[in-house]
Amino acid sequence: MNRPVARRAVAAGAPWRRCPPDGSARGPDGALAGSPSPASRPGPAVPTGETRFVPPHGGLAIFFIPPPAPAGPSEPAGRTARRGFTLIELLVVIAIIAILIGLLLPAVQKVREAASRIKCTNNLKQLGIAAHAYHDVNLQFPAWAGGDSPKLWLPQFLPYIEQQAVATANKTDATIPVLQCPSSQVVNPYGPFGGKYYGITNYLAVTGHRYSDYASGGDTGMIAVYPSTLKVRMASVLDGLSNTVMIGERPPSNNAYWGWYQYPDFDSHIWAVTQSGDAYLNSGCVFPMYFQAKNPAKIDCDANHFWSEHTGGANFAVGDGSVRFFQYSAGTTIIPPMSTRARGELVPSN
Repeated sequence: MNRPVARRAVAAGAPWRRCPPDGSARGPDGALAGSPSPASRPGPAVPTGETRFVPPHGGLAIFFIPPPAPAGPSEPAGRTARRGFTLIELLVVIAIIAILIGLLLPAVQKVREAASRIKCTNNLKQLGIAAHAYHDVNLQFPAWAGGDSPKLWLPQFLPYIEQQAVATANKTDATIPVLQCPSSQVVNPYGPFGGKYYGITNYLAVTGHRYSDYASGGDTGMIAVYPSTLKVRMASVLDGLSNTVMIGERPPSNNAYWGWYQYPDFDSHIWAVTQSGDAYLNSGCVFPMYFQAKNPAKIDCDANHFWSEHTGGANFAVGDGSVRFFQYSAGTTIIPPMSTRARGELVPSN
């Protein structure tokens, strides 16, 4: 049984002799027994970086493995050299990040707008349900009322949108979440006006085709119609509840000068078409006005028509309680016939 090979340190001054890899002993001249002289043959192959020794009278073969070379002055012991970024590499990384942000930002904005539009749709859905609940109790839709009367349509809807306390207190300057579209900026109540402050709404009743209709029999819409003696019931909507719009979007002005939920004409209700003689604010405006996109250069003119902060159109609550999104192209073709309850107009398909 062979003795295991041991790796030991060599004692100082010991007369070690080289031996070949196979562990055989050499004679005093360094040659293997029974082998040619060192001059007549090549030396044994010794593994790189390793020297093998054997004592002169036999014993354990010992391998001597030299220690690693000391680190140079530029590479301290125990550490490896590290390479930093070059300026070009850093600029390339920054450029890639900027491109990715540029690609992701529009997508994030679209997602946020989609969420805001869904929330706005839900607000109008609640107002549509409130209209039906009010009708079930009162057997008619709310009619027109003047001034800051609690008989206006929105104050009368408050108990049906979980705002009974506001209705009971006849509070005119409340901030009511259901009346705020998240796509529109937050506007503080306006005032004082007549000693009061007035809260804001993004949603207005569709009172009919145009303002001047009151002079020829009364308003032609479903809600806030004049005269107040005109009782509009579901049975009065001969054109069909699904073919008649009753509430639409129109954000308030930046300074809250218009868009009060407890004030009448052009504040809490409006018409589908506005001519110059009907207009609330008409300085420099181009008439007629329909449901159309806002004009940032003439923001006061936007008090005269339905519009929204959504892209391409606005939401409307329909008489049957549903909510539909209409594009601005429907402003002259679809919304006017849908703003009347019993004129028998043919509503184009959209």
